[in-house]
Amino acid sequence: MRKGRCLLGLFSPLNFVFILLLIFNFPHRSWSTVVKKASLSSLVSQAQIIVHVRVGESWSPKTRGKQGEIYTYTRLLPISTWAGQVTSDELLLVQLGGQTGEFRMEVHGDAKLKTDDEVLLFLSTARKTLPVPSDKILKAVQVVNLVSLAQGAFFVQSPSQAAGDLRPLKQNLDGLVFYTAHQKELSLKANSHQSTPQKLWTLKSLKQEIVRFKKGSTQ
Repeated sequence: MRKGRCLLGLFSPLNFVFILLLIFNFPHRSWSTVVKKASLSSLVSQAQIIVHVRVGESWSPKTRGKQGEIYTYTRLLPISTWAGQVTSDELLLVQLGGQTGEFRMEVHGDAKLKTDDEVLLFLSTARKTLPVPSDKILKAVQVVNLVSLAQGAFFVQSPSQAAGDLRPLKQNLDGLVFYTAHQKELSLKANSHQSTPQKLWTLKSLKQEIVRFKKGSTQ
């Protein structure tokens, strides 16, 4: 199997972050994506839609982009919309990376969604059309992108002792390395998300905090 790993330099005016796919000599010698650490307030301010969804099927179209890039499309079935406007029964998430035939492209640190996952997503609606044909029949769908890679996905956990909106949430930040900018210098925080415990959110507490941010931004 041929396996391609792409070095990209991206700047997004929408997300106010730059992303570099670089190889670092960390203990596991893994490829990582360098990003700015996204606070909850920055996720809220960047997202046009914040939605609790059930994940449907995913596929990578056979058609590749103009530079050979591979995309993954994922159907998202909205459970409840927390912010913004969902205008269709399905959302179609577009992510760079995937596999078609013997070719595979990876974007390290992006959210890995599986069918039947229940996830709270921070989404951008800037993309209006698909980058390549879908290979599958689509109803009228709203095309979306994830904000800040895996930082924009909070997976709903289902332990036996919790139910409903008290279920805890968890981010999977593997493959991300965060940077801090000090004047003209760039400092990397290798594996900082692994050494620093994540804040323990539930569906209820996260929604309350998002509402608080939204109220603050309108005052």
